[in-house]
Formats: sequence, C-alpha cells, structure tokens
Amino acid sequence: MELKLAAYNSKSIDIQRKKSGYLPNGQDNLFPNYLNGLYNNAPTHTAIIKDLVRYIIGKGIFSDNIEDEQKIKAFLNQEFLEKLEKYAEIHSQICVLVIRDNLLNIQRLRVINPAQIRVAECDIIGEPKLFEFRKTWDRNVQGYKSDRVYIPLYDKSCQESLLYWYDSGTYDVPYGRPSYISGLNAIENESALYLGDNHGAQNGMTPS
Repeated sequence: MELKLAAYNSKSIDIQRKKSGYLPNGQDNLFPNYLNGLYNNAPTHTAIIKDLVRYIIGKGIFSDNIEDEQKIKAFLNQEFLEKLEKYAEIHSQICVLVIRDNLLNIQRLRVINPAQIRVAECDIIGEPKLFEFRKTWDRNVQGYKSDRVYIPLYDKSCQESLLYWYDSGTYDVPYGRPSYISGLNAIENESALYLGDNHGAQNGMTPS
C-alpha cells in the first residue's frame, strides 16, 4: 500500500534523478518549503515543535571554564541552538555554515534554512559532499537565479564549508524526512481549516 499524503505521496519524496547539477528534494524540488509552510500555518503542529525545542534546549549550554563559556556565547548561544533544533524538528535535517578567517580559525557559525540547500554531488556510497545554496528554489519567486553558491562538506582547510546532518528514515534520499511524516494529512487539514474559517470570518460568514 502506498502512503498517500495531502500534497505528496511516497514516490514523490523518495529518490529523484539528478537534474541541472543538483538532486531535487521531492518531485517538485519544494518539499522543504512545504514543511516550512505547515510549521507556519498549523497552530498545533507549531506549538508541538516549539515545546520540543524548549524541552531539548532548555536554558542552553553552560561551562564553569571561562574560555569554554566565551566560546559558547560566541558560537553556541541560546538563539543559535533554538534555531538549529527548530530546523532539526521540522526537517530532520541540519545545515550549519562554518566560516573561517585566512588563518582558518572559526569566526562564525550560521544556521541555514534547509529549504535553501540542495545536494550537488555525492560520494561513491551516496553521502553528500557538495551543496548548492540559493536564497530561494521556487521558480515563481523573484531572485530564483540569484545568490547561487556552491559549498563543500565540512572541511577544516576551507574558509566556508557545511556541517550537514540528515535522517531520511526509510527514504533513499540525501535529505531529511521527518518522523511526523505519517501525520502530514492531519497537519495540513488543520492548517486548511484555520485558513478557511479565517477567510469566512473576514467575509462575514460564520464557520460551521
């Protein structure tokens, strides 16, 4: 039996052939945008993820060692950790850009929205080794072809490289597939109900 999802079926989010220099994430290459949309529009789903993030991160990371505490404040502060865990819960995927100076000392860690990253190359066993960043991958959004950058997998000898983690579950893809995937119908249904009721209320109709 094939799993039927509101906007996607199992086949449409499983392995896709490489095209235009990258491996698409979903048949239309916009599956992560869909997951972000559910997070932004389904109140219960949003609340659950926010609660999970607060539970996992707590009050953040601390150290009694002064040098370690300074590094934590510089690179692993509360805002960074919460953003990192939020994307991990939404996408089962983490993308962190590691930026180094000319002496290859780490200067900054930047959490990237997984919706902006696609795998450009994999190694012989299928693990990602090169990525393409775009501000947006939606062809219908202005700026689709701008801000295109290739980033290698984490490498201490590169000034910019990507720390990349994903859990694809039972799917044969180099992208995250969240554990709540079996509940996508219910999440999208909640989102549609709220949007429909809101539209009706704004137009003078009482939701039934």
